[in-house]
Amino acid sequence: MKTTVRFFFLVGLIVFIPVLSSLSQVSINTTGVPPANSAMLDISSTSRGLLMPRMTQVEMTSINNPANGLQVFCTTDNKLYIFLSSINRWKEIELGAGELLPPATLSIGTGGSCTNTIVHGNYWAGISLTSSEFVTIQVEVSAIGTYSITTNVINGYSFSASGEFSTSGTQTVNLAGSGTPLTAQTDQFTVTASNNGGTCTFEGYAWASCSGLPTVLYGSQTYHTIQIGTQCWLKENLNIGNRINGGVTPANNGIIEKYCYNNSEDSCTVYGGLYRWSEMMQYVTTEGTRGICPEGWHIPAVAEWNVLRDYLGGQSVAGGKMKETGTRYWLSPNTGATNSSGFSDRGAGTFRQSPYNYFYLLNEAGIFWTSTEYFSSAYRRDTHYSSAELSPYYCSQNEAFSVRCLKDL
Repeated sequence: MKTTVRFFFLVGLIVFIPVLSSLSQVSINTTGVPPANSAMLDISSTSRGLLMPRMTQVEMTSINNPANGLQVFCTTDNKLYIFLSSINRWKEIELGAGELLPPATLSIGTGGSCTNTIVHGNYWAGISLTSSEFVTIQVEVSAIGTYSITTNVINGYSFSASGEFSTSGTQTVNLAGSGTPLTAQTDQFTVTASNNGGTCTFEGYAWASCSGLPTVLYGSQTYHTIQIGTQCWLKENLNIGNRINGGVTPANNGIIEKYCYNNSEDSCTVYGGLYRWSEMMQYVTTEGTRGICPEGWHIPAVAEWNVLRDYLGGQSVAGGKMKETGTRYWLSPNTGATNSSGFSDRGAGTFRQSPYNYFYLLNEAGIFWTSTEYFSSAYRRDTHYSSAELSPYYCSQNEAFSVRCLKDL
């Protein structure tokens, strides 16, 4: 037993003597690299830091005869202090504005659909994305820190975001779009979050303008075209003519007259004009007439609206595929809105004539005239903030609704 003890003591002494014999520098690492020539203590690690002595303020100030330059982390106020013998006091070591956070602990899902996703902007095949094209997703943050969230590249474009979460809980992140959609199609994106934050998916939609006719200049305003199936539509509500105040009846005088919501021209700029049926038709009753549309375009009839409805999946879902996403132009919850068709419908509302004489339903409903009469009434098509439907109705021709134009065949 004594022999064994002596043996281990001799081995330990042999190992330790080189450290003692230097009497100067110490290197602490896992690689065996000697200390730098200028360092008394050289600590090297890629996975651990240096932990200063930690104590309360009472314990720190009770240190007997502290050495000049002695450093302590005070747990009372979570600050680092250094003792300066020249003034005989502890001084806080001030930190600069720069800081580094650890990776955040977050979750975006486990492979299913992303939560509360909103796709913003206009996605045209062959046109590069701008700052207006981005996607908002919901993130659950359990520990603050840095993050990176990216999608795969599909059809020539993708989305990404990085930054810091300063608070925990439910957060929203805007993923900026980049690239150029190659073709008009539906695109399935997979979102991946850093620090094992999971994955989720969402659908994006790239649209195509009508072949050889991306825009139409009419009445000093430029309209975009959108190809939906076999039909070529104007992408914006018509905004042509002179504004008249609510309660004033338009006349058959050769001048196109429109209402603007709340009698504001700005409303027409954003949502388009509101027109009585007879004014829209320019006082004829022929189904599919040009009316107030540009030359080569016409007011769509019921049958043509039905073609659009059927192409978009039927009455129960077509409205959602036509509505702009988000709550800028629609009230929450804007049910079913994807704008996958590119129709870009906004809740323009309506003006009700005498005896009502008021504007209403802004951001609640998008109501479009057809050129098809029903006895002394006329058919219309409605979208709504609380439904994904494209709903068929008919009503008095004296109401004022939005107008979309369809390209002649």
